Amino acid sequence: MAVYLDWTHLITFVLGATVALLKSLLTALVSEPAKILMTKHRVIRICSATWPFKSPIYSGHWTFEWLVESATFPKSNTDKVIMHKFLKYVAAELRSTTTSGSKINYGFVGELDGAIITGRWYDTRNTSGSYYGSFQVITAPTMDSASGKWVGFAKDGSVKADALSWKKA
Repeated sequence: MAVYLDWTHLITFVLGATVALLKSLLTALVSEPAKILMTKHRVIRICSATWPFKSPIYSGHWTFEWLVESATFPKSNTDKVIMHKFLKYVAAELRSTTTSGSKINYGFVGELDGAIITGRWYDTRNTSGSYYGSFQVITAPTMDSASGKWVGFAKDGSVKADALSWKKA
């Protein structure tokens, strides 16, 4: 019994495997740096400003309200923000007033997964010992609000968490 090699199948297999390998390498080279860039609210703001497709839902003026038990901030904090969306990322920067009257800017960057936004918040001053943490909110079916929780470390090293809500203005 003679075995014949069909060269077209072999060539197709080799070309297919090569394309799949190149696609995987290109995805790794592009997606990882893109994920790192999308961790900064300013990058998302710049990208959304130049992106021709604007999101009617996750862009524009919003009000963020967050609760905290702290000597540094009032119990309830309400800040007006401009939300930016680029691809599956959203970002905002808020300016919160402490109990002593000083202002601290915080960046929020999240990734959309359906109606759920998961991300991180951070003190934009980038100083040693600055605050940062995580948040997760779920968008209401009306798409004009979201509610959830934030979590982060306090000055004394304890972990704090409380309510976080967003409302479209």
